[in-house]
Amino acid sequence: MAQDFEFDKNSGKAVPSFIGELKLSKGLLKKKVANSNLAVTKGTKFYKTDTLITENSSLARILMIDESILTIGANSEFHFSQFEFKDKENRNSIYELIKGQTRAHIKNKAKEGDIQFKTTFTSLGVRGTEFLINLQKLKDMEIIEFALLNGEVNITTDKKEEFHLSKEDHLILVRDSKGASAYEKIKLSENMIEQLNIEDSLLPYLNIKNLDISSKLYKLVNNITETTGSTSSSSPSEETKNLKDDTGPAWEKNLKKLNDHLKENQKKNKNEF
Repeated sequence: MAQDFEFDKNSGKAVPSFIGELKLSKGLLKKKVANSNLAVTKGTKFYKTDTLITENSSLARILMIDESILTIGANSEFHFSQFEFKDKENRNSIYELIKGQTRAHIKNKAKEGDIQFKTTFTSLGVRGTEFLINLQKLKDMEIIEFALLNGEVNITTDKKEEFHLSKEDHLILVRDSKGASAYEKIKLSENMIEQLNIEDSLLPYLNIKNLDISSKLYKLVNNITETTGSTSSSSPSEETKNLKDDTGPAWEKNLKKLNDHLKENQKKNKNEF
């Protein structure tokens, strides 16, 4: 429709006034515009400064006008902070994961620094790649996870710490309310990679009860859980002793259920794009 486009004087072309469109909708989704929350369904368009809010058991896939694909998991908030667009190779965008899970496939390479994904204390610079981010808040701590399926990315914290991720890297950052932090960088297991290669699948949240005592995160996490009265055990679960071993029964049961659903959904939507 005509109202969906505007004339750009510099390029002499008509460019979309919206920044993305909801292509897959599962469960209850809302779009926060100013101080209002509006229910959204497949086909809803998003504009700069909108925020997508997903409820329990929800899932959303958004096709951006630069052909990037964003998948937002359940109980998440995702903010379209900034978006300037001339064409697929010339755009500038900042996305913010306020909480929850997201998966991003940046199909068309961008100039360094032109596309950023932010969380509470990190910024990820993207050129062209496929990655996943989780942000969970547990009492006095925040846990942020990054998993890279393809390409390379650089992550910077607000304390100027820098991390470089290559294909199949998994970075976990933990920070408590007093500013104490820890991190661990590992490789995704073959089983995890297979599961994450399914369209719209998401990275399972880190379960702090399954941290191995040798993990760099163990000491910080357990200091926090002890002071906040958490009931997490003082030793790792025998079922999934090591964070690197993400093939335990509990993990497989939950992820298999999700991915069985995604496979069915993928068949129904194979011609979506």
